[in-house]
Amino acid sequence: MAKAALVEADIEAGRHVVMALDDAGFHVTAALWFYSPEQGEWRLILASPEVVKQGPRKAYQRVQFILAQSPDQLGIQLGDVSVVGPHHRLIQLLTSAVTTGPGLSGIRFTGNTIGNQFIEDAYIYRLQPAGKARPELVSDEIARRAERLFAEYRSAVADYAEAAERYVASLPMVQSVTSGKAVAFQRIDLERTSSLWSVVEGKRQRMEEALQSFLAFRQTHQAHLEKVRWLK
Repeated sequence: MAKAALVEADIEAGRHVVMALDDAGFHVTAALWFYSPEQGEWRLILASPEVVKQGPRKAYQRVQFILAQSPDQLGIQLGDVSVVGPHHRLIQLLTSAVTTGPGLSGIRFTGNTIGNQFIEDAYIYRLQPAGKARPELVSDEIARRAERLFAEYRSAVADYAEAAERYVASLPMVQSVTSGKAVAFQRIDLERTSSLWSVVEGKRQRMEEALQSFLAFRQTHQAHLEKVRWLK
């Protein structure tokens, strides 16, 4: 059976998954795509101490909730994601050969043998040893993420305003013509205005979600963000 390819869209999607978990305060010590030759498939492996603290089921449910709220999930199916503890055998095996910083890396690890274990293929975003204290993201990285979330909020506000303008424009001025006691009103295309109103509501919901994401991130990293001039 031919090996499945890990395409650029998969790599970018995995990166957005890790960023979404970071933004939500879910501690990820290791994140990588791993190819299993036995199953003939790629899996996104996420290692977190939350698995030890809360148990595998609750940790996975939290990941599921965070990804469901993220607009950047980019089509990754939860069935393709494994959430494991930082002491998982695969993670310990890989960290004996490769480690990264707390940020996001992009390391292709192909055709290597660690001990007696052959690693056919992997793409590593983050790989930190178990037991390492939770890293504090450097202030400039936190600032960049806050700026990205704030930009998403501003974009959502602009989309909402544009949709609202289109809705208002679809409502013609109600004109009346009085002839004796008879009053005639200009008809309004209710079907079209109803459709536009649904768009407005969707844009409003996206705007509110973007704002909540930004506020949650700002609250989590307030001490760092107070140093950022644009936020003051």
